[in-house]
Amino acid sequence: FLRASMQHEISALVTYAIKKRHVKKFGVFYEDSLFGEQGLQDTEKVLEEFGLKLHSKASYPKNSINSTIFFISDYQNNIF
Repeated sequence: FLRASMQHEISALVTYAIKKRHVKKFGVFYEDSLFGEQGLQDTEKVLEEFGLKLHSKASYPKNSINSTIFFISDYQNNIF
């Protein structure tokens, strides 16, 4: 079983959103840990390659069991 790295997964997702969905604004909700912060940094790096910056970010405590995550796609503001 072979799996892509988190960096490759983030790159593919962001690239798809920009090229196919024409998204211009991105927000990241990440775990407050080294793993989550690495994902945040990888996202910022990919966005930079497209000349974009992160629109918003927020973190949640590591190992939270009561975190509810809502994925909100705001088509009017084009936020992914």
